[in-house]
Amino acid sequence: NDSCRSWKQVLTPSQAGIIEYLSFGDQNIGTIVTTSFGRNYITKDGGNTWIAALYGINLAIGPHYFIAPGTVSFDTGKTWKGFFTSNEVSIAIGKDNKGHGFCSGFNSFYASYDSGVTWIRHAVPNLDYECWSISGYSSCHDSVIYIANEDATGIENPKWIFSHNHECDLFVSRDGGKSFQSYYKPTSASRRLTGTVVAAKHGVAYAATYSGVIMTTDYGVTWTDIGGPPGILHSFSLAIIDDSTLVTLDSTGSIWMCNNIPLPKRVIYRPITKGFTLSSITSCDSGKGILTLQHSFCSPLIITKLTPLSSNSPKFVVKGVTLPDTIDQTKTFTVPVSFQPNKSYGTFKGGVKVHGYYLDEGDSIFIDTTIFFSAISTPVPPNFISSSNYLAFDTLSTCALPQDTTVTLTNKGCDTLQIISGPGALAAEFSLVTSLSFPLKLPPDSSITIKFRFKPSGTGFFSTRATFTAEQQTLTQDIFITLQGEGEKDVGILSYTPKQFSFPSISICNHDSASGFVANIGCDSMNLDPTTIFGNTDFKLTANSLQLTVKPKDTIYYKVYLNPAQKGLRQGYLVLNSNDGVKSRRDTIPFTVTVSDGTRILAKNISAVDFGSISVCDEKDTLVTLRNTGCDTLFISGYNLSGAGFGSDTKFPIIILPGKDTVIHFYTLLDTAGGKLSTTGTLTIQSNSDNTLSPITLNRTYTASIRKAVGLYLDPTPKIGGDLSFVTYNIKESPNKSFTGSGISKVNFDLNYNTDLLQFTSSKSSANISSTGGKNFTIMNPLADKDGVIATVGFQVYLTKDSTTTIDLVNANIDTSHAPCTTLSFSGGGIAIFNYQFLCGERSIAGFMNGTMPMKIISIRPNPAKDDIEINVQSATKQEANIEIFNALGVKVLSDRKNMIAGENTI
Repeated sequence: NDSCRSWKQVLTPSQAGIIEYLSFGDQNIGTIVTTSFGRNYITKDGGNTWIAALYGINLAIGPHYFIAPGTVSFDTGKTWKGFFTSNEVSIAIGKDNKGHGFCSGFNSFYASYDSGVTWIRHAVPNLDYECWSISGYSSCHDSVIYIANEDATGIENPKWIFSHNHECDLFVSRDGGKSFQSYYKPTSASRRLTGTVVAAKHGVAYAATYSGVIMTTDYGVTWTDIGGPPGILHSFSLAIIDDSTLVTLDSTGSIWMCNNIPLPKRVIYRPITKGFTLSSITSCDSGKGILTLQHSFCSPLIITKLTPLSSNSPKFVVKGVTLPDTIDQTKTFTVPVSFQPNKSYGTFKGGVKVHGYYLDEGDSIFIDTTIFFSAISTPVPPNFISSSNYLAFDTLSTCALPQDTTVTLTNKGCDTLQIISGPGALAAEFSLVTSLSFPLKLPPDSSITIKFRFKPSGTGFFSTRATFTAEQQTLTQDIFITLQGEGEKDVGILSYTPKQFSFPSISICNHDSASGFVANIGCDSMNLDPTTIFGNTDFKLTANSLQLTVKPKDTIYYKVYLNPAQKGLRQGYLVLNSNDGVKSRRDTIPFTVTVSDGTRILAKNISAVDFGSISVCDEKDTLVTLRNTGCDTLFISGYNLSGAGFGSDTKFPIIILPGKDTVIHFYTLLDTAGGKLSTTGTLTIQSNSDNTLSPITLNRTYTASIRKAVGLYLDPTPKIGGDLSFVTYNIKESPNKSFTGSGISKVNFDLNYNTDLLQFTSSKSSANISSTGGKNFTIMNPLADKDGVIATVGFQVYLTKDSTTTIDLVNANIDTSHAPCTTLSFSGGGIAIFNYQFLCGERSIAGFMNGTMPMKIISIRPNPAKDDIEINVQSATKQEANIEIFNALGVKVLSDRKNMIAGENTI
């Protein structure tokens, strides 16, 4: 409902008497003051029931204290503390929703913001003694105080006598009591104020009149009637218990309650917003703008969501905002917006709705604020260019064929343009060959190529200008192309095709050819010199060898033959020298070809060679013919021979030209090992041929070889000996084992015997025998004499304790070289007995002793480790010697006999 039309009576005059003042500390506890009985009543249930309490004062109840006129109590009225000056009197007291206390005095107003502990005085010139009611409400953004003040005139006497005109004023303060202003003026007697006012939140207050209750929602500037208790003249006091309950009293002493007081329309705070307008942006560019929202409200503003308006075109993009965001008085909320015309031009409008809320007196107040913005994009003119703005045609004869040339028109702009006209009126010598249909659309970075033609109408210089007009986004652009050409006297004009010969890659084995022609396309005869070809010899030309006169429209055909001579890149060129009767001209036609490898095919004249049956001592040879049947040079690097008994003396590498051949000489080898019946092998040729040549098989068969037995033995009977000082023995062939024809050059054997009795001497031996240490013997060229003697070995005889020894021939062998084609079997051995028969006679003894028995000292050296002296004596023979040793004083220290051996002795 919009008015308070329903009231109920909760306290009658018979119960309380005349009620002067009414005050509530919260929605349950309240107090009243009566004048008839001078008594206070208190309620604890929001005004529904009342209990008599204190006497004689008007009370306002704060959160922790009572306020009486000019005093305050912090112990529910038991003790009081004054805060007025001595001559100030007031009965108007009050508080606001935060417990701030108010009290009026003479031309002054008191306020406490710390629960009554301290009080601040503010001077109010128009405020006199007769103040009836004070009420206030504090929020984060303002602190409003209402005072209902009755006009009074005082006479200065001790009792302060007052006179009343029953006219009350309403004073309103928006700055906590520092200043007041009066707005309300009654329109009739029934609308006079009764002296009571009560403040609510959101700029709402209620005041009592003679005919009911009035309400303000704009801090007392304007007031409206909301009704009142029935049958009353006026109300003296008002109180708000909660947002929906209003309590009042009347002059009869009744208390009235209204439980559906009008709910004030909350004023929604709107932040200050600032959009933007972008201009001077072309339709192909983009721009950026910043939306701002400034907040000056005392409570923070929470931004929760941004919603672009549905009217926004895709050209506006909002990005770069992180939500939710809290905005207070020190912060500005910014929203980046990018503008992308996307080739559209004009004025574009958009907006962003900002969703959020702020807290006002504990309530969440939701807001939807729209920030508007706009952008203006301007059209972009065409960026229409030509690949050339000047076309110069060759100088043409009037009878020559027209000459064509092209030019490319390109759209370098950001949007599609339209070619709407062109080329305009051209001179008669020039024409546009390309057919164009207008308007012709050309997207960005695309082109169109058009062809112009020049045909001179006579001699002289000709010029014209072609104009093409393009349109883009209502703007136009013209481009101009100047065309120029010159006509000359009729002459012969040389034309030739092709301009060059580029033969495809070819093998050196192949051939190729190409044709061309030279023509006179002019209007007069011309001279053509003999054609000349230069470069590699791979190219041959069939053309004119003499100077020719070429008439108009005449054509001379020629042919170029390609005969590869070498591999790789081959080049040449044809030179055409001509004269049209006015000037000479030289034209060059190049030839190029890449010559690659050809085929290399190797062939042989035989697949197998059989040398037949031959002796191991015989040799045979043969020739193999190899031929290059391909078209490229063939390279033979060598060969492989498998199997024993074959060889070759051909030198490699060998190069075979196409169609040529070569021979390889190979032969059998001697087989000295013998015993084989046959030998096989293969001859494999190594080359770079493209084909694989199968191996040539080789075969030979052996005839039986010659077998020969050879042997030697020691003749057991001395050749010379007895009682002489030396003895000799013969080494002979074994019977039926002759050395003749064997080809043996050396025989080795060992002799075992008593070397003390006998010692080998070369002077008594044959010249073809030698010995090492008297034990190992070698016979060189062992050829037997008629008696079968191969060699004679001699010994010197010495006198020892033994006179008999056995001479044993062992370990006989021959060297490996022997007569070819012969297989040898060798044997050797034999034993001889030497027995010396001593004969008396000076001659025999002297001869045996050989005249002397020499002996000498080799060295004398002390050995401290063993505490002795070592003497080394060299004896020529085995003998017994007398040893005597003297010291440095000539005293004999040793006399002994020692048995000496032939050689070195140690004493």
